[in-house]
Amino acid sequence: MNAWIQKHDLSAEEFTLSSPQEAIEILLTFDWATESQKQKEKEENDIENCPAGLGIVAQKGLFLHICPDEDFKCLVSFRYPKTTKILGILPRTFHHLNSAEEVTKVQATELIKLFFASQYSEIEEILK
Repeated sequence: MNAWIQKHDLSAEEFTLSSPQEAIEILLTFDWATESQKQKEKEENDIENCPAGLGIVAQKGLFLHICPDEDFKCLVSFRYPKTTKILGILPRTFHHLNSAEEVTKVQATELIKLFFASQYSEIEEILK
């Protein structure tokens, strides 16, 4: 899967992931605390910034983005296709964005495993 590390200064490093274990290792070993501190410094000086995070893309319109802070509480965004029925009969697929704050390290690692396994409804349940 394609992935990226988004940094506080809006820059990004793109790479390919071959397994959920590789993604989890990156999530757990990257220095999120330093990125979070740098983001706060930019905010205090009114300089454009964003939360640092690990993004994973399975296909167009389908991604998981995990942004840990210095305490490893994560802001998570998950975008995926969802099919509903119009008037109860006509199927319609649209891209749904689900986000949650205060996601724990344990939950974040589980989200990665579920994302690689294409278990999107389980991800939705965790992010409720």
